[in-house]
Amino acid sequence: MLDFQRIVFICMDNTSGSIMAESIFNSVMEQLDPSQQIGVCSRGLVVLFPEPLNPGVAQVLSENHLKISKEHSEEITARDVAGGETLLLCMTDREKKMTKERFPTVLNLYTLSEFAGEQGEMRMPFGNDMEAYGEAFERMDMLVKLTVQRLVGTGQSEEADETDKEFKFGKTEGKAEINNDSIR
Repeated sequence: MLDFQRIVFICMDNTSGSIMAESIFNSVMEQLDPSQQIGVCSRGLVVLFPEPLNPGVAQVLSENHLKISKEHSEEITARDVAGGETLLLCMTDREKKMTKERFPTVLNLYTLSEFAGEQGEMRMPFGNDMEAYGEAFERMDMLVKLTVQRLVGTGQSEEADETDKEFKFGKTEGKAEINNDSIR
């Protein structure tokens, strides 16, 4: 298991991608190990005033029975990035670059895709239909699950303890299910 005490998901304005990632992460971790002590939050790089969650993101999270941790966006601060045991996961390369420029001494900074071992960026479909938000959710779901797998060591070796779990969200039930094929 990687030793991070805190995870901060970062997007431009903290009204869409970072909140979606946080919601998925919290749900997955709750199903895997409710006693897990990793703190998680989401923040935005440019938050001029508290904004509500993007309606498309709110709808897709609701349809998937995921809890939303807050009602308004929050800007990232030096306190959010402090410490070597904090993992910072940005949605895009641009956001990663902006975070590094704003906090030059930050450690453990990646894009979500990069940390998950996947190609491409996590882009949100602003202004598109709900089908596009659903597709963005599916990609985010996969990336967050790969991230959790890397963090907790799930499925990392053939000798893994039988209590290690692999998971997927049951779309109609709103619960995490244990399934070996869900994140491949």
